[in-house]
Amino acid sequence: KSCGTAGDCAIVILMSDCCQTPLGAGVAAAEKDRFDAAWTACVEDLDMCRCPAGPPLAEDGNTARSIEEILVDCEGGSCATYVP
Repeated sequence: KSCGTAGDCAIVILMSDCCQTPLGAGVAAAEKDRFDAAWTACVEDLDMCRCPAGPPLAEDGNTARSIEEILVDCEGGSCATYVP
């Protein structure tokens, strides 16, 4: 998650719960591809619930109408997502 500017960051999509509610998380842009590959392998082993997914979440705790509304910034040297 280390960064110097917002340009050093990228957004990855995770699940925040077993209902598959999407969470946009900030990662170092240089690590995005490696993270996506690891997450794909991890998801195969997760147990999913039979419940509706909630609205997309950002790391600031706010919800968005769509993943596209979630933005990323470099805050204190760490990539983090937010909903404006």
